[in-house]
Amino acid sequence: MHTLVSRPPTASIYCCEHGAIHLVYQNINIGMHPNEFCALNKHIQDAMRRINEGTWPCPYVSLKYSTTVVCLAIGDLEPLAEAMDEVAVAIETILDLGDLDCPKYEPSLFATTVPTNGGQLDAINNNLLLPN
Repeated sequence: MHTLVSRPPTASIYCCEHGAIHLVYQNINIGMHPNEFCALNKHIQDAMRRINEGTWPCPYVSLKYSTTVVCLAIGDLEPLAEAMDEVAVAIETILDLGDLDCPKYEPSLFATTVPTNGGQLDAINNNLLLPN
């Protein structure tokens, strides 16, 4: 692993031996193809622009990549956005290496509302779990 950016305790971004980019946010590691990282960075930079303009619709952001969803307060997005934007410049060099041995998925980012039932944002709602 080669460190591209390290911003403890919030985010670190690495490139592995396969050319994949690993976005580590707190204790979560999301590995992705460099093209997907750049696509996610564009979503995040757009969200930051909307947050700074006051047009983001709620106080949370959900970062989704494949089956992984990370919910962040909008105030926590700025250091991540800065680190990702810095790395996006280095991605061009990685892409010049040619074919990379890592799968592609479709990253996305969407607004997340505050739970209305008084529950915690990081709690599991047992009423939504499917019976076995």
